[in-house]
Amino acid sequence: LAPKCDGLLSASLSVPSALRAPPPPTALPLRWPPASGLGGVESDFREACGEAIASGRPLHLARDAVVVLQETLRVSGARDHLRIVGEAGATIEGRGQNVFYVIGAHTKLELTGVRVHHTATTAQGKNGSDIGAALGVFGRAEVLLSEVELSSPCGLGIWLAQRARLQALGCRIQDCGRSGLAMFGRSAAVLRECSISRCAVHGACARAQTDLLLSDCTIADCGRRGAYVYDSGTLRMIGSSVTGTRDESRAAVEAAGSRAGNSVHAEIAQCCISNNRGVGLRLRGAVEYASIGNEFLQNGGVDVDVAVGEENGVWPRMREARGGRGLHVCAAAASRGGPPNGPRWGDSIGHRGRSPASPLGAQGGAASDDLLPRRSGLGHRRRRRRLGAVSAKQRRWMKRDAGGGAFVPAGRAVQVRCRAH
Repeated sequence: LAPKCDGLLSASLSVPSALRAPPPPTALPLRWPPASGLGGVESDFREACGEAIASGRPLHLARDAVVVLQETLRVSGARDHLRIVGEAGATIEGRGQNVFYVIGAHTKLELTGVRVHHTATTAQGKNGSDIGAALGVFGRAEVLLSEVELSSPCGLGIWLAQRARLQALGCRIQDCGRSGLAMFGRSAAVLRECSISRCAVHGACARAQTDLLLSDCTIADCGRRGAYVYDSGTLRMIGSSVTGTRDESRAAVEAAGSRAGNSVHAEIAQCCISNNRGVGLRLRGAVEYASIGNEFLQNGGVDVDVAVGEENGVWPRMREARGGRGLHVCAAAASRGGPPNGPRWGDSIGHRGRSPASPLGAQGGAASDDLLPRRSGLGHRRRRRRLGAVSAKQRRWMKRDAGGGAFVPAGRAVQVRCRAH
């Protein structure tokens, strides 16, 4: 009876096709400029952005279109979502303190395939502290970038503060008068396959309780540091490279927790740090760190510099990374003034298995210092096999460099310095 009743019910509710309401017309995409030409009036562009937010449709910028904003474009409504998609050569130029200022509860800005150029000048000379950024993101706002180019000759590329969130894929941040990415508060950023280059201060800088992930990224030709985390921030670098930093007194990658109450976390895996004028990697103060399968080439200073915190007197502490495969060569030695309870030469960390909990992979390999091939025989061969994907160069016997007291693998000298201030 059930199928028969269903059929009767559907027949009783059927409406003749002539009386049915026509389907709603397909929403036309929003385009700017609406008429022919590559330029337009700023007020028209702001109205188009407002319409895009209200309708939930993306705003498409024509090929080689140029938008010039004299004032900052604010996206500040609660749960507002502005999407802008640019064709080749589409540029948004801003002359205010920021090009985009995104703030609010769950406010979102999504940019695809556009160039954002911040041209505001500074009234304070080289300091530039009165200048904002190409993108300023605050509150609980979120920004999604895909194949976007950002530049700010006098300011920051991207400025994150409070609980702002950033996700970037295939983007370029370049030619910034200060840092390419600056993070404060409890903000978080994930950059994948991005490049940061020619920034006057740092490539990426994270302080306070921020969380920064750089995956398959390149940082090149920055003034002071390529990547810098301090205070109580977290830095994770995977498969990335840092090259060409120009300050001899600073490190290409640095994690620093030198003040009381600081707690910095740093995980660096399968990265290449090369051709920098200063130190390759510096670990200073209250830092929990893991370094897995990294390569240091032709840096002006030592490859790894481990130092006690100037104010809190705390030494960096090696911990087991949450994943990946590889070999960690410890940077501290009691004979060289290292921490009394710290790791010794030859200590290593082996990791097996994977876990989605961390971008570095898995829980699975317990911390151990018996993974290095210390002698011949069956045990030696088993330890070699347990190292898995580690390269032959990394698997070689570890030894102390008689010249400088640094700890080096045979065939490739990794210079490590431990120092107390």
